Amino acid sequence: TTGIALVNGRVAADDTNSGERIGDDTFTGGGRYMAVQEPAQPVILETLAGRDTITSGQTTPWSVTLHVRNEGEAAMTFDPAGTGLFGSYPLTVPAPPQEFGAGGVTLAGGAAGHLVFEIAPSPEVPSDTDIRIDAVAAFSEDNRGVAMQYDTRVSEAGFGAVHAQTPPRIGIVSLTAAAPRAPYVDLEQMFDLLIEVENTGGASASDVTIDLVCDGHSTVLDAPLVLERVAGGGVAGGAFAVRAGDVPGVEIFTAALVSAVDVNSGQADLVAFAPALDSTATMTIQEPGVLAVESVTASQAEVNAGQTADWTLRVDLVNQGGAPVTLAVPTAADIGFSLAGTPLTDYLVVGPSGLASGAPGWSLDAGAADSLVYIVSTTGSDTGIVLVTASL
Repeated sequence: TTGIALVNGRVAADDTNSGERIGDDTFTGGGRYMAVQEPAQPVILETLAGRDTITSGQTTPWSVTLHVRNEGEAAMTFDPAGTGLFGSYPLTVPAPPQEFGAGGVTLAGGAAGHLVFEIAPSPEVPSDTDIRIDAVAAFSEDNRGVAMQYDTRVSEAGFGAVHAQTPPRIGIVSLTAAAPRAPYVDLEQMFDLLIEVENTGGASASDVTIDLVCDGHSTVLDAPLVLERVAGGGVAGGAFAVRAGDVPGVEIFTAALVSAVDVNSGQADLVAFAPALDSTATMTIQEPGVLAVESVTASQAEVNAGQTADWTLRVDLVNQGGAPVTLAVPTAADIGFSLAGTPLTDYLVVGPSGLASGAPGWSLDAGAADSLVYIVSTTGSDTGIVLVTASL
């Protein structure tokens, strides 16, 4: 029976000289009270890893905390020598705890404490896996001096786990130009080069730093580029801002990984760089296209005022620049009429349906010439020498 017990004592003796029996007891005073307790009972309530994920082989320490409680009544004293961690992969503990996290080595009945283990280096795993973490917490009961322990492998309760990942392995998978007519750009044109980086490892990589260089006159405005995070098994991308050079020619842009950090450990030395699949982009820098109207020719030299018989205006064009040009779809508003400087607005014009050459679309390559034919279906009522202009 547990509780507070009163302990009394009685002694008796014979007087040597007289042979008289003498004695004494504590029933009338002098007794003492003592606690009768249930035995101490250590229990590991929880084994908690300080991180959800670790990286295989990392040397940065991480922690495992045992939450231990004395579910008995007698006090118990921590035994560091009999306490340890056991994992499905070996766990290295350079300096096992010698006391509870809050200090002290004794747990009274019903009290709880934390034991903190530092792990370094982490075990090496061939692939991403969950590592089960078991623990043995050893104590000595203060009342009896009896050794006791709690083993999560036996109880199948109170154990923990941590997810171990293979180190990041990152590589550039593509470098592509984001320009309307890539790979062709005009002199000093602004455009972006888009890059994608893949991580074939298990752990995420952060602060992925990428450089971009050009072998010509173009300027990369924001190198190096830093990707905040590339998740394990994922792809992340960014954009370099580029100003094309002021000299025509072919230029090659080359991207390269500079550095990155393993997210779990903060270690740069764990990140492997894979060979790039496509880390270059070739751009052709051209003189801009220059559209020029060479002539405007009427199908007949004279027409009647107010005439409704159709006649035509042929507008001859040439691209005098180094890059192709695409015309806005021609309309009647392209053609203007004026008499002695006064605009005439009573001409009815129908825009062309295509280039006079019959080429598809509305584009002219560098150096190419073509024409547009507008139909004048109604002539204005004013007489005189009328100036006809084309604005494209």
